[in-house]
Amino acid sequence: MPDPTTVESFDDQSDAIPDDVLLYRRIPPVGIDWTKRNMAGEPRLSGGGFQDYSAAKAADYGLPGPAMSVGLQSVLVQYGKEPGVMLDGFPDTYGLAGVRAGEVRALNQGVMANPTEKEPWHAVVYSKDGKRRSPSVQTKIAQVARWVLLPADPAIRESG
Repeated sequence: MPDPTTVESFDDQSDAIPDDVLLYRRIPPVGIDWTKRNMAGEPRLSGGGFQDYSAAKAADYGLPGPAMSVGLQSVLVQYGKEPGVMLDGFPDTYGLAGVRAGEVRALNQGVMANPTEKEPWHAVVYSKDGKRRSPSVQTKIAQVARWVLLPADPAIRESG
């Protein structure tokens, strides 16, 4: 979880975080639809994996409003880290998805670095309208996101 560092206002850092930068998102089990699979047999990402922190939780993290936690590919590379480091300490039921900064910006979202001591690659995605991300926008992000690291398949876990 991010360290509480107060941020006065959100700022879409398009110069520092260009549209082609990959944003990594931890996907909890609620964001995975195991009943529908793509051609590669991967489970479908659902909008539930792209929810914002509530305003209250965001405030606990020093953020000015609802936002979604992500990791910046460019900073992970700078630190010589693989994307999987973002799943350290999380259950194997979590996966990691990637979406380009430009893809979320096309949905009226901003991207801002929000580094922490533990995660210098940490950033947030927020709605430029200042409100919590709507379920329809969450679904649109899920549709353009792609799996980077798959979670453990519950069917295999139960049978093993």
